[in-house]
Amino acid sequence: MKRLSALLLLLLLLSAYVFALPAAAAAEGTLSDGWMRWSLDDDGTLTVSGTGRMPDFQFDASSHPIGAWNDPAYKGLVKKVVISNGINYVSSFAFSGCTSLETLVLEDGVASVSWGAFQGCTALKDVSLGEGVVTIGYNVFDGCTSLEEITLPESVETVRPYAFNGCTSLKTVHVKSAGGAAAFYAPYLDISNNTVYSGTEDVETVILSGQAVATDYIKTNFPYTQSLQIEGEDCVVYKKTESVACTEHVYDNDCDEDCNVCGEKRSVQHVYDNDCDEDCNICGKRRTVQHVYGEWQADGDTHKRSCTVCGAETEPESHSYDANGVCTVCGAKKPAEIRKDVRDLGKYAVFAFAGVALVIFAALLVFLIIKANKVNGKNGR
Repeated sequence: MKRLSALLLLLLLLSAYVFALPAAAAAEGTLSDGWMRWSLDDDGTLTVSGTGRMPDFQFDASSHPIGAWNDPAYKGLVKKVVISNGINYVSSFAFSGCTSLETLVLEDGVASVSWGAFQGCTALKDVSLGEGVVTIGYNVFDGCTSLEEITLPESVETVRPYAFNGCTSLKTVHVKSAGGAAAFYAPYLDISNNTVYSGTEDVETVILSGQAVATDYIKTNFPYTQSLQIEGEDCVVYKKTESVACTEHVYDNDCDEDCNVCGEKRSVQHVYDNDCDEDCNICGKRRTVQHVYGEWQADGDTHKRSCTVCGAETEPESHSYDANGVCTVCGAKKPAEIRKDVRDLGKYAVFAFAGVALVIFAALLVFLIIKANKVNGKNGR
């Protein structure tokens, strides 16, 4: 009897355990009035299939999405998410807070991943983005602290700010954009500073397939003891190096402040011809200079000064005379003026001389005419 009671008790406990398990170890449902289906299998794989755009979710008072797999009974069971080809849009916060999610597969039909779709998926390590993804929205992978590597396919055109914010384990970013490094450099990341990868100071490698023109961008946004390496004909690999590996600093020239190996800064002295030289003779860096000018020197109706160092001259300026006819700037004396009566006398003298000359010329002309007539008269006889 005791054995039978013990057996019944054991069966009762087993039954209670079975019924206590989540009822949704395998579950399914529909979205968008049946146009989409979702299913969660016993292994924790959540598959979303159908066609079109995933609907946006409603949120509770704590701003948590509710409905479908976001039900607490299912959410903690999701270990893998597969978005099938027919789905072209992953809605905002669709899988946010799925803390057991480890693997994500977006098939080639997905074109856009919206704001915070996988935010806070702290266990997410393996992400496969299909070749159809064009846009990665704001905060899509924000706080995915287990993510170590990400590959952005050739189809990607835009990565919104904070897309990888707080991905503290991220080590490698592989960019395969059709625009390559050029796209990575500007519109690709859609940022003016490193807001896409903020909080990811431990990134060790950035691989850019395509044009190798993003060096400045990478050095600005991943400055932590890193160096640039080029591997292959059209592939840029930016790898982090250990600062202690730099036993001998390497600089481009005597004016280069940053070591090419470890990035350590040094103080430099630029080389100029003299105190008035604006451009460094080595690197061409321009500086603002102040010339040292001497005394004002008169030059005809103007005056100017010359730099005592380089000889540069100021623009000529007109004299400014005081009541005594002395320039108040350079001291030059105003040229003496000829009195008006003297000028008039000279003018009259010129006219008189011209008149006398005209009379003499007329008299000479009359004399010649008379003489000519006399000669003609004698010849006529």
